[in-house]
Amino acid sequence: MLARWPERAGVVWLVVALFLMVLGLAKGIQPLLLLSAILIGAFIVNLILASMPLVRLKAQATEDSDLVAGEPGLVVFQVWSNNPSTSDIQFHLQGFNEWVGLPSRLTTGQPCNLRLEAYPKRRGWMELPPLVASTAYPFGLVRSAANLCAGQRALVVPPAATVQSSGLLRYLERRQARQELETRANRVRPSSMGEFHGLRPWRAGDSQRLIHWRTSARLGQPMVREHEAPGRQALLLLVDPGLSTNKLTQDDRDSFERLLRLAAGIIRVWLRGADRWLGMAVAGDKPGFFQAQGGAGEGERAMLRALAVCEPSPVVPKWPEPPMNLPANLLTLRLHRLDSVQPSGRWGLMSRRDLPADKVDQLPWFEDVDCTFPNKAVSP
Repeated sequence: MLARWPERAGVVWLVVALFLMVLGLAKGIQPLLLLSAILIGAFIVNLILASMPLVRLKAQATEDSDLVAGEPGLVVFQVWSNNPSTSDIQFHLQGFNEWVGLPSRLTTGQPCNLRLEAYPKRRGWMELPPLVASTAYPFGLVRSAANLCAGQRALVVPPAATVQSSGLLRYLERRQARQELETRANRVRPSSMGEFHGLRPWRAGDSQRLIHWRTSARLGQPMVREHEAPGRQALLLLVDPGLSTNKLTQDDRDSFERLLRLAAGIIRVWLRGADRWLGMAVAGDKPGFFQAQGGAGEGERAMLRALAVCEPSPVVPKWPEPPMNLPANLLTLRLHRLDSVQPSGRWGLMSRRDLPADKVDQLPWFEDVDCTFPNKAVSP
């Protein structure tokens, strides 16, 4: 919605024009009437053309990265115009809530990158605060303004909880098919945590029992032994938000958000291994299936974005169509709320471990994140 108002020069201009018109009518001086008509005409032309540069202006938030709930971040917002008629027009950009990088002039074809320091408290879509562009084109008599952020949003993904990889593997393997358990029992394994995979720097959440002290002393930094269960490099997450016929209580909402933080933590820790495959099926009004093969990338980002908009449904959630080919020796974990129904089709026939939301905080290999921080400028 464009707003227009006369500048101080425009008010003086209009007063002079009306004074000349009254004087011309009172004295019968035709040149004064003609001059006043010209001045009023120029004011009307400015009133009509003032919004033209803003209509041709384009603006959008970039999608290079997503915000994380409970963590400070930046929203990069681009403003540009490809119309040559706006090349020498001076814009006044007024930002709220710590917009930085505000210029006073735009150059044709060159986007202006603005940054917003955001402190989102919750996952989901965050409405961007106002960013007003105004111009007094062409005569400086009337100013037109528009909020460039109207309808613009940034996605906030859930934070990743701390998940111990070895504990997660032991938890998942407890309820696999009997035949699979017997097969693993016949393997020669150097330790209860799996085969030795290598050494890597210590990360937050790693157990101190995994530290290799001799190598740590030689390198001057903590190094931990990384173990991998043989033949277990594929994990499938089934995320079931369940039903919401009534408004969720605060306890239900807290446990559901904790469940999503666990899912985000599993995604992060599982994709550390370059040879690991991860799939995730999310039920809901818009079901989806995502997969990634080792390392952070678009696959991991797509999973976190799906968790960001995951919400309980008023009807039985739909599941996506399962892919034709899933990896062999697949570990499967279903994360669900208490009122969720069993998945149908191929998802329901899979051998899996079911984890309800109210049991997440009792897991010994899970450590939740602290999402509290000082109240800052922006929160969805």
